[in-house]
This record gives sequence, structure tokens and C-alpha cells, in this order.
Amino acid sequence: MDDYSYDPNMLVPKEIMKYYMYFYHMFIDFNGPAAINLPSVIIQQILNEICSYPTVGMYDTAKNEVVELMYSSIYPILLRDNKKHIANTIG
Repeated sequence: MDDYSYDPNMLVPKEIMKYYMYFYHMFIDFNGPAAINLPSVIIQQILNEICSYPTVGMYDTAKNEVVELMYSSIYPILLRDNKKHIANTIG
């Protein structure tokens, strides 16, 4: 995404708002079928933005949180559990 830029404060176009809502109900809403574990403050921030002024960058904070969680928790577990395989692969 380094070569891609956008204005995160731009209002979500009406034509794609349904996809933003689908994403919310799928991944952000705690009752969603694939809800991710986000702090309630981030969920509330997104919900407030949806209700007031939905921008194309409204999920950026959630994305950053997920990336940080993956890097700080899942990645070390992956390395630990695959240490032997990684050593054999690298040589």
C-alpha cells in the first residue's frame, strides 16, 4: 500500500456504502459472523462515524490494530511453532 494514496477523510460514496456496511456487520459488529477482537473504543469510534460522517478511512484504526495484534502475538507464535521448519528451509 506504499504506492497507493487516498484521502481517508473523503466521504464514502453512496454507491459503495453498502459494502462498508456489509464489512461492519461481518467483521466489526460483535454479533457479526466473523467478528474480530477489537477494543470497544475502536468499535464505538467506527459506529459513531458510520452514523454521522462515514469516511473512506473509517476502518483504518481497526486495520492498524489488527496488524499490530498479528505482529505482536500471532507472528511470534508462528515463528516459535515452526522453528525447526524455518531452520531447515533457510539452511
